[in-house]
Amino acid sequence: MGGVPRERIKDRQARAIKVLHGLQALYPDAATELAFTNPFELLIATILSAQATDVSVNAATPALFADFPTPKRMAAAKLEALRSAPAIDYEGVRELKRRALIAGLKVFYGHELGAPGEPTPRARSFRSFEAEHGRWLEDYALYRAIKDDVHGAPWWDWPQPLRDRDEAALAGARTRLADSILYFKYVQWLAHTQWSDARKILREHGVEIMGDLPFMVDRDSADVWAERGEFRLDMSVGCPADQFDKEGQDWGLPPYHWAVMAQNDFAWLRRRARYSGQLYDRFRIDHLVGFFRTCMRPYDARRDARGKLVTPSFDPPTEAAQRSHGERVQPSGCHEKFSTRWVRSGCGMSTLKRPSLVVSPVTPPGEPFGLSG
Repeated sequence: MGGVPRERIKDRQARAIKVLHGLQALYPDAATELAFTNPFELLIATILSAQATDVSVNAATPALFADFPTPKRMAAAKLEALRSAPAIDYEGVRELKRRALIAGLKVFYGHELGAPGEPTPRARSFRSFEAEHGRWLEDYALYRAIKDDVHGAPWWDWPQPLRDRDEAALAGARTRLADSILYFKYVQWLAHTQWSDARKILREHGVEIMGDLPFMVDRDSADVWAERGEFRLDMSVGCPADQFDKEGQDWGLPPYHWAVMAQNDFAWLRRRARYSGQLYDRFRIDHLVGFFRTCMRPYDARRDARGKLVTPSFDPPTEAAQRSHGERVQPSGCHEKFSTRWVRSGCGMSTLKRPSLVVSPVTPPGEPFGLSG
């Protein structure tokens, strides 16, 4: 696919610049950094100012950096080429960002994470992040490292031992791909830290962040690879026909295996909601009706001989069972200390007739809370 013409994103760029101008008012001491209207320009400038080329690479430094060109040799020319291109080169931008992040990790590892002596505050922060989020971070970083190693193939096309999570194969991959695993952890730590810092400043100015908790996850994801027993890989989530779409929709996503999830009291859903509570001040469950009934079709037989979507089924199958199931599942996305209030919200013609739930925090500070609708 070709790049997106720049004319089509001018409005988005203008709005982004307005946001940056608003941030500049919140950060009066950061005028230099906020002069960059592109966050990637700021990333490149930060790495260059950190003098990444002066970091000595010793035997303890990951081999990932061994032949890595210095930022000063590659950043300026590539960045200028991307700026002057007639259309956005997404692959080029992605690659340059990756190389810039690797350069940043080189600085971090050489000066802090891998340096001898007392750990620095940032090194302690990284290790603390690893420990706190290890339940999902370890699988995610390993999944991303393997996926890169097999050139982006979906997990079901990986070599059988890795596909089926053979312990010996996973242990070998952790050793062989240790550098790449560290990189993906580092990127997650950076994103998490920067998001937390920005959210803290917004809170000081009385601004809250509302986010979404998507109902499903992608079939080719770390969650499904690592927790595949929690999902129906033989089925595909969608929606039935209605007045807006006479055929209905198919999304190709694996539905939850509700019977399996119920056995562990929806532990995976609880962890997911809890982490969303760390990211947002409130969040919307998109979409709530899916927790009452899930519309699905056989994954390998979603369309008939004419190419039309087949009639879907629902899990649970009856309205009475759907209401009972939803009342049991939906609280698993909420914390016991939440207080709730009900508001009216349009749910669509094909959903259960039910208002949405707004979940707001009480005490103590820092507990997750959300908006489901």
